[in-house]
Amino acid sequence: MKNLTIIFLALFTCAAQAQITTYDNATQSSFFGIGGYSFTQTSFPDGVQTNPYVVSGPSPQNDFSYSISAVGGITNRSAAISTNTINTPITIQFRGNNIRKFACQAIARLAGGGSATNNILLTATTNLGNSVSRTGNSTNAFVGFSVTQNQDEYIVSISATFPTTPNPASFLTLTEIIVGDNTPQNVALNFDGVNDYVEIPSTVGNFTTLQNFTVTCWIKADPTQTSGTTENDIVSKWNGLSGAGNGFPFIIRYLNNTNVTVANRGKILVGKSDGTTFSTITSTTSVNDGRWHHVAFVSESGGVKLYINGNLEGSLTNISLNETTNTTPLQIGRRGNGQNHFKGEIDEVRIWNIGKNATDIANERFCKKPNPSNLQAAYNFNNGVPNGTNTLIIQIPDAVGTNNGTLNNFAKTGDASNFVTGQVKYVKGNATGSNNGSSWQNAFNNLQSALPANTCNDLVEVYVATGTYKPAASDIYISYDIPSGMQIYGGFAGTEKSINQRNLALIHSTNKTTLSSDLGGNDTPFNFNTNRDENSRTPVLINASNVVFDGFTVSGQTNNLRTSGASIRIAGTNATIKNSRVTDNSKGIWIQGGNPTIAYCSILGNLNEGIIIDNSSAIIKESLIANNGTNGILFYVDGGSEQTTITNSTITANAGIGILSSLFDGSLTTTLKNCIIYDNSEGIFNDALSTNNTFTYSLVQGFTSTANGNLNGHTVDPQFVSPLPSGFGSLTANPNNFGDYRLKWCSLAIGAGTNTGIIPLDLDRNPRNFGGTADMGAYEFLGNTPSPTNATSSNITGTIDSPTYAGGAIQTLSSDAKIIAPAGAIDFKAPNAITLNPGFEARGMSSYFKAQIGANSICSN
Repeated sequence: MKNLTIIFLALFTCAAQAQITTYDNATQSSFFGIGGYSFTQTSFPDGVQTNPYVVSGPSPQNDFSYSISAVGGITNRSAAISTNTINTPITIQFRGNNIRKFACQAIARLAGGGSATNNILLTATTNLGNSVSRTGNSTNAFVGFSVTQNQDEYIVSISATFPTTPNPASFLTLTEIIVGDNTPQNVALNFDGVNDYVEIPSTVGNFTTLQNFTVTCWIKADPTQTSGTTENDIVSKWNGLSGAGNGFPFIIRYLNNTNVTVANRGKILVGKSDGTTFSTITSTTSVNDGRWHHVAFVSESGGVKLYINGNLEGSLTNISLNETTNTTPLQIGRRGNGQNHFKGEIDEVRIWNIGKNATDIANERFCKKPNPSNLQAAYNFNNGVPNGTNTLIIQIPDAVGTNNGTLNNFAKTGDASNFVTGQVKYVKGNATGSNNGSSWQNAFNNLQSALPANTCNDLVEVYVATGTYKPAASDIYISYDIPSGMQIYGGFAGTEKSINQRNLALIHSTNKTTLSSDLGGNDTPFNFNTNRDENSRTPVLINASNVVFDGFTVSGQTNNLRTSGASIRIAGTNATIKNSRVTDNSKGIWIQGGNPTIAYCSILGNLNEGIIIDNSSAIIKESLIANNGTNGILFYVDGGSEQTTITNSTITANAGIGILSSLFDGSLTTTLKNCIIYDNSEGIFNDALSTNNTFTYSLVQGFTSTANGNLNGHTVDPQFVSPLPSGFGSLTANPNNFGDYRLKWCSLAIGAGTNTGIIPLDLDRNPRNFGGTADMGAYEFLGNTPSPTNATSSNITGTIDSPTYAGGAIQTLSSDAKIIAPAGAIDFKAPNAITLNPGFEARGMSSYFKAQIGANSICSN
């Protein structure tokens, strides 16, 4: 008996308490100021389209799809989606990754061409059933929505309709469709050196002769400037003219490789002028090395100073005595006379009304959010998508006020003259360039080089390419000590241009990034009896706040004393551990205080506990904790009231207890939702009456109550596809087989969860709620049950338009058969065989098609 499975998969991600902000023409720039990932569709193939019309986003990290449908069908007209019939509505269904913002131009089009003034009502609805509406028409066409606050809420649909019967009759039309999330990204702006510039209102940075101020920015200069001059202006408040009345408070300038003074090439010049006297400082440091550099120009106490990378490069007494204010707009990327364009990347332009001291400049340069006191204006360029399509963005928002900048002449697509990835430290073990961390080619060869701590560390991210990295050559007590605010990401192939291109489906296979404690390189997987004494005791240490650790495999940690050391030790912080695998360690994750989050993680095959939660309140979601040598999760509480929430996770096959609570004093509240705790030596054990457990929509071994949506943990088997015997011993014989804790087709846990307040992706990054209601456990079942049909033949023609379809014994799809997947996935199974005749068409809501043949799984409950 064989199954043929035809699957269309659309990937989702999470998203938010109910608050949806709306935008119109007047607030369009505010919508673009949200930032995050956006997929912008400004062109569509002409003519009548299939109904529904399916659009898929291109990015592995933000893979999503949406379908547009209308009664009477869809026609693409002039780069717009339009109805085929007059006065009919359009519905957009989303199947995507963290869809938290949407925008479009909504116009009523007349049959003979042109637009009508009819109103179009657009309504955004979220997974929590909340909705909000906004009206667009020919004079107020832009309509936008953004979900805020609750990270478990996201947009699932948009409806566009005429609120009243249109007069004259019209076709409902949507164009310039934008779909995406609103998670902040690391973004800078690339200037082409030909004609790109950003113009800021002239009131910004308009300081008088002796007024104190500070202007700072980050730059990455292209050594080969294309402008025909010997210098290129980075930030300028000057019209380019000399003489009385042409004073200016500041310029920051790059001296390029054609400068007449050879010794100054590649350096920074800053200055101010009263029109006749020009006071300047030239740096001693060159910045033409392809790396990011911080520049600060300070006017204070009658003098000016220049700092490069936090170091004082020069100072002089201010000899400009006449007026320095002017009416010239502030220019980023060129001089005010339209010349001296800068080629390279600029980020984090900030202007203060005070003179900053050296300590503040050094401390704040790596801060994503600097001290706002006396901050006049700030431009972080985070509203664009790195290397994406940003053609609809016309302004750069002022992060602290209303002095937005206007983009001029940028291509806003591709890798140049566009938004690009901002400040990143790259790590790649086999990089052969200058190894300064500035790019994949010049990446650091080891992770330690990317981890020095500053007062702030959240402005610069760390990207680590596939490979194996060790915290030290031989010192077992050295850790990767992650500084506060740092975001560190593994799982890159080593060619990606932005975080959006990291393929999460490959982070534990092709692009696996391992932080190994096997300093001697002589371990036998899952054998803790030999060659382990020289292994690192705590390879990853996080004792600082706001750390993100994402996309790694951590293995090999060894400590014979169970009371100290762990593969990842989190001490009193709110760290987030995501998309990671912790395996083959003496101890998995040890949380000591704080309130960290563990999401999309697999904690497998560790000698002792999978997770220890020590006087801490933690959040665990979409995770698998399996085959550990003692307990899945161990709680210690010796004072205070701790609370842990576990959602859509599977805790199974641990040699000890699934969840063990050890209370000496205080109380512990454990909340489980959509979870499976099964096939451990015991499900849950509490040694104090002060422990409170709340189970909803869960299957807990030994817990027999079926109240609150729970399944009977004494009689119901979750029916895992291929579980391993309890403990890590079974991994010794086959270290590449971690079992399969997905659900068989007959599992009673399928569709037995709740949709309220859950992440829309499972541990595989597949969509939740496949059959309408989420499953219990870490994995969502994406199929249908095999058909019991015993007929020897069967024939299907026409269109199959359903999330699932069960085939017969021998299934033939005729040449006119079509399978359409508006709901996001179709799983077509036939017990024996299936024939796809010529002309077969399969169309889904994602970017790939998969046909799979496998044996029927025997399953019963």
